Formats: sequence, structure tokens, C-alpha cells
Amino acid sequence: MLVVEGEQLPNVIATAEVKDRFIKEDGAWKISVHSINIDPAMFNLLKQQDTGINSDAFNA
Repeated sequence: MLVVEGEQLPNVIATAEVKDRFIKEDGAWKISVHSINIDPAMFNLLKQQDTGINSDAFNA
């Protein structure tokens, strides 16, 4: 997953790895596991940009 902000100039905000595991149940495919691993470098970038956002916001 790639998150891009384009208000002024296109700018990469974050990258993450998204994984889904599917199972077939009663003839239908369903998501059994969904995980998102955010690139930790994103938090360094946000800190440099003084956004006030840190990794604590994602540890809820």
C-alpha cells in the first residue's frame, strides 16, 4: 500500500505491507486474517515534518 498526498506536490506519506489470508467457508471466500505492517521509517518522516503524529497513534 502506498499513501500519497497531492495537495501541493505529489508526496509519499507512508508505505505499508498489507496481507490477507482467505478461507473458503460454506462455499464462500472470507478473510480470515488481515494485517497491516506500517513502514517504521514513516514515523521518522512525520517527526521531521513536525506533524505531531507518532507511532503511539497506531498502537491502540
